Amino acid sequence: MTKKSPKTLTSVLLFANSLLWTVFWSIFFITSHKAVPHWPPTDGAVMVAGRVCDLLSPMAPNPWLAYLAFWPNAPTWVVVRPIFKMILDFYHLGTNLSGTRLVVVCLASFLQWYVIGRLTAWFLSRRQRRVAAGSGT
Repeated sequence: MTKKSPKTLTSVLLFANSLLWTVFWSIFFITSHKAVPHWPPTDGAVMVAGRVCDLLSPMAPNPWLAYLAFWPNAPTWVVVRPIFKMILDFYHLGTNLSGTRLVVVCLASFLQWYVIGRLTAWFLSRRQRRVAAGSGT
């Protein structure tokens, strides 16, 4: 059995995460429509770069799109949520608070999967060392 580098698992996880977000953003920008930011913000709609898509609406064109962004990155959403609860809604570069949270989660998810990959590789190598040490006696 060949010994894999810990970086291999991390690279695979980061590639899978980049593929997930590429699919997500492609579908987001294809199904969204242009909108002008107005006050008060539209409830439930996510605006990124002047494009709006209501991800949580039952009438959303792709209802699974919200699940695609949420479930694989749930730990990142949990960490980011309290930070954004303290911030009032705003618009910056055509992005509202929900859109900013989504972009931050997208970027932070790479850190999440890097840490998960490194910890998993560390635990697996530790277990292999224990098995190797136990079978050598």
